[in-house]
Amino acid sequence: MSINTQKINVEINNLESTSIIDLYELDLSVYNVGIFRFHPGTNGIQTNIIWQGNDYQALPIEIESIESKADGTLPRPTLTIANINGAISKVINSYDDLIGLKVRRKRTYIKYLDAVNFVGSENPYGIPDPDSHFLDEIYIINQKVSENPNVIEFELASPMELESVIVPARQVLSDYCSWIYRGPGCNYNDKPVATEKDVLFDSSEGGLNLPQT
Repeated sequence: MSINTQKINVEINNLESTSIIDLYELDLSVYNVGIFRFHPGTNGIQTNIIWQGNDYQALPIEIESIESKADGTLPRPTLTIANINGAISKVINSYDDLIGLKVRRKRTYIKYLDAVNFVGSENPYGIPDPDSHFLDEIYIINQKVSENPNVIEFELASPMELESVIVPARQVLSDYCSWIYRGPGCNYNDKPVATEKDVLFDSSEGGLNLPQT
């Protein structure tokens, strides 16, 4: 979608502008899972939000330290997510602590939200416009900083820092693959070719390719 920057610029300078809504997207496409969408549940909206036709789940989430530094170095923001009932712990344990995944922050004014979010499908704050929003902010999850039953905190990095960031951040060993065989992340999903002890199957007869005696 295109961005209507003129409306946003007018709203920024409006002394009576409506609240800004933060929306977050976590891209898990590399695991063939898709995109998880969240919003922090602030500004009095505790239910899910529909924006540009997409559903964003209410979940306490906060990003900090995104301001540029005076010395010209790129910031390393922190992303904190509520770990309600350990739900986020279960997710990150399944996907390598989310290291190397893309996080996108989208922002718009409440007056531009889809009408379906409001009673009677009428936005009382203004006219919905999916093209009126700020430029998306894109970050890469660099590392998990802390995890407890209440919250999980991640350090983010700018995509421009990719040359110095290990993506994905896992150790590489010559005789070991960290992916689950024929599972998420493994690029091989055809028929098995060997036993768990690396004894090759005989493709022509379907038996074991045992050494000749």
